[in-house]
Amino acid sequence: MKKIGPMLLISLFSLTMSSCESTGERFRRIESVEPEVDYGYISINSSAITKNFEHMYFQGECARILKTQATSISYPYQTVQTENYIYFLIEYNNRNGNFFVLNPKDNKYQFDIALFRLDIYEQSLDKIYDFKNVYPFSRYNYTMPNLFYFIDDQSMVFYYNGKVEIFSLTSLEVIHSLDIHDSKAYVNIENNPYRVNSYGDCYAIKDDVLHYYENVGETFVPRQFIATGSFYASRYDDYILLHNYASQPTYQFAYQLSTGEEVDIDVVLAYRESIEEPVLIPEYDFLLNDIAYDFTLDYGVLVIEEHEGSLSYTIEKEYMLAHSPTYRTLTEVFSTKTDTPPILNYICVNENKLFLEFCTDEFLVHNVNYIFEYDLVNQTVKYVGYHYNNRPAFVIPLID
Repeated sequence: MKKIGPMLLISLFSLTMSSCESTGERFRRIESVEPEVDYGYISINSSAITKNFEHMYFQGECARILKTQATSISYPYQTVQTENYIYFLIEYNNRNGNFFVLNPKDNKYQFDIALFRLDIYEQSLDKIYDFKNVYPFSRYNYTMPNLFYFIDDQSMVFYYNGKVEIFSLTSLEVIHSLDIHDSKAYVNIENNPYRVNSYGDCYAIKDDVLHYYENVGETFVPRQFIATGSFYASRYDDYILLHNYASQPTYQFAYQLSTGEEVDIDVVLAYRESIEEPVLIPEYDFLLNDIAYDFTLDYGVLVIEEHEGSLSYTIEKEYMLAHSPTYRTLTEVFSTKTDTPPILNYICVNENKLFLEFCTDEFLVHNVNYIFEYDLVNQTVKYVGYHYNNRPAFVIPLID
């Protein structure tokens, strides 16, 4: 038997000792550190949400609802966040697939997928729809197909298994379903021609014909239009514009949806120009107290500069160690690597507040993110709270 060297034995022993302490015990130490602000917070990323030190790990909670193990389901995908909710899919059953067969001639996968809705402020998670026996959309669709299209706070559109459906976000029921092609029609085809647009319409161009299913709220109205030589169909309110695209769009046809009549292409192009608002990209990175700032964040060093001015601020771990006793405390309460303070890895500006996020870094444990508010005027930092795992993409201050 091959011998293990003394240094490796010491390393393994140290790792074993550090892992004997549960993650829950580490979090209890974090939660003993009081916030320094007079408001609560919510922090969100693609895998977890935290509200005032109470956290929810999406995959684990979904597994509990689905009555299975977290290792048996996918991570959340096709995520849509609104003002009050987060919608996402979880694939929890994948049948008949074989990842070890490269470029198979057919696709025998089938999926069971659940649609979940998270109430951001109440932190409640519900399975609001269950897609059973979903067929692949094309030959190379082996896992996690996109199934829903968020239209507004009243409805979604589902497209799967050859049907298109309108789903009410009020009653949480399918209020209309329409079969538009055979459920297996595109399972082993490289490109599925069907698309759903932002209006909730479903369409496809096949054999020089545009097959268009207009979403009118509680039903779909089928229509057909000549589409010779076209590949794309774009809707602008009551108009449909068909075109190809090489180096620039080439328009072939334009139609009015309400009448089904062909109209002048230039009329539709002029209407499109009248309703499209120019995309204004600000020259600065963020606004705070009506002052524009630019920033760079490289290797844990944040430099903030006035966009039109001379003031500049630099924040990194040395600054935090010198200016925040709470940061020094947090360095010790979770990680065993007290000589490696958390690293600044993200900033978020919301509700006229600048949040700094510092990530712990330790092998085989959660990467907790500590959230601080940085006051540029007074150049002070105050501890807000922590995010359960990995960098939060968004921080919401809960201000009365």
